[in-house]
Parts: sequence; structure tokens; C-alpha cells
Amino acid sequence: MKLANQSFRHRIGTRSLKYIRPLPLIINLSLPAFIKVLQETLDVYLSHPYASWERGMIEIQHKFICEFIPKVKVIGQLSETEYLRIQQWMNDYPQKIRGYKISHDCFARALRSLSQLA
Repeated sequence: MKLANQSFRHRIGTRSLKYIRPLPLIINLSLPAFIKVLQETLDVYLSHPYASWERGMIEIQHKFICEFIPKVKVIGQLSETEYLRIQQWMNDYPQKIRGYKISHDCFARALRSLSQLA
């Protein structure tokens, strides 16, 4: 695990770590070594399996998916085009945390600022 962590840090660079948003992870708490290695690189927040209020963004994403795929529809019967359309809509959804900008624009701006620093 330490080797994977070092490889991740080397590939992304220490300056780029500030652009990675903390992700809520549902991790088996019997893996303390895994959690410790992750915490060396990223902010790790643990959540309980049945506490939806601890996973706000994930719950919002589930709500978005349910707008496209009703519960009576079998997910396995969707075409790849439908999956990509839902994914694109979710990625292009402006969010308050980004100043109501699209994530692609924010990512491109961050890459430009990093390339200007180099």
C-alpha cells in the first residue's frame, strides 16, 4: 500500500493535491492500515453505512440518477449511450461549491494555472 501511495504522489505531484476534493469513502473499519496509508495523501472521512446524512454528495448523485432511471427499470438493460448521457449531464451540472460553474471548466482552469507555474 505504501508503494501505491508513493506512486500516486509521484504521478500527481504535491502541488496538484490541493485540487483533489475529499471523497467520502465507505471502508471496512477492520482495515486500519489502509485508512492510515490513505490519510497520508488525502483527506479521508469515514461514514457509517446507514447514515445517509454523512454522505451528502453521494445522496445527491443518487437522486440525479433516479431522475433518469426509475426504480422499476433494470439498469442492466440500458445502453452505453444512455449511461454516457447521464454521466455527461451529471458532470455538467453546475454546483454551488464551484461558484455554479461546470466541473470541466474548473478543471481546465486549474490545469492552465499549474502549467503556468511550471
